Amino acid sequence: MTLQILADRIGTSKGWLEKLSAATVDWIKLSIITEIAEALEIDIAILLDLARALVLGSNLTGAGPRGTGDRPSL
Repeated sequence: MTLQILADRIGTSKGWLEKLSAATVDWIKLSIITEIAEALEIDIAILLDLARALVLGSNLTGAGPRGTGDRPSL
């Protein structure tokens, strides 16, 4: 699924999703995370785990500090 299709499904802009995927968004409502998970047809826990990894500054395996290119992407 492209970012544009996802943006259309959740009622936001592609640019905002690009910022989210680059981890340059300071905060996000749980309702938006829920909408993204539903649009992607995945469990919300997957997105929450991803968000936690970004906040902690590591990828999903726990390796690599934030900013080294080891961050997961959406």
